[in-house]
Amino acid sequence: MTRRIITLALVILTIVVLTCAGCAEIEAEGAEGSSGPGGAGATPTPTPQWVEQATPIKTIAVPTGNPTIATPTPEPTPTYTEIYHNTTYLLWDTLPLEFDLTNPPMVIDMVIRPDMIEYKQEVYSSYGDKDKITVTKSYANQNAELLVEVYDLDTMEIVESVEYTTFPVNDDDEVEERITLYYPGNYHVEFSGGFVEIEITISVPGSNLVTA
Repeated sequence: MTRRIITLALVILTIVVLTCAGCAEIEAEGAEGSSGPGGAGATPTPTPQWVEQATPIKTIAVPTGNPTIATPTPEPTPTYTEIYHNTTYLLWDTLPLEFDLTNPPMVIDMVIRPDMIEYKQEVYSSYGDKDKITVTKSYANQNAELLVEVYDLDTMEIVESVEYTTFPVNDDDEVEERITLYYPGNYHVEFSGGFVEIEITISVPGSNLVTA
């Protein structure tokens, strides 16, 4: 009887020991988990100093409607002053002119009048009895020629060169031409040719003529 009681006591004691051991293991696991990430005992990782705080994009006011484009201020049109006006007849000679242009442009207007050759021609009239009539026609002298050359005196280079060998004249037997110089420079202009009369007008902005 006593042996059976002792055996039963041993069995109960073993069960109690095993139960206590399981509880201790569970408690240890719980303690280990509480020190991991997200646990009450976790140490926060410091934010790197090179990361700056910013304003959320959604809080920034976004302009509505079309953007306003500034209207450019137009450049004032210069007031031109006529600095030369003359008519000359060229017979294989040259007319040289010079001007130091500081504020461009310089405008050279030309009225070219080549020598005209007249001839008479008999044609049938378009009116009445259709008789023959004599009409007078004219054309530019085939030997007429005009060459305009513009030199930069600082470099002695030709910056503009225009040659006229044909002349589609108007009803006044004239041809109107224009040369415009858009850059500043110390200019030398030569008009040369033959069998041609040329009326020259040169104009520049008045600011070129201001003297101290």
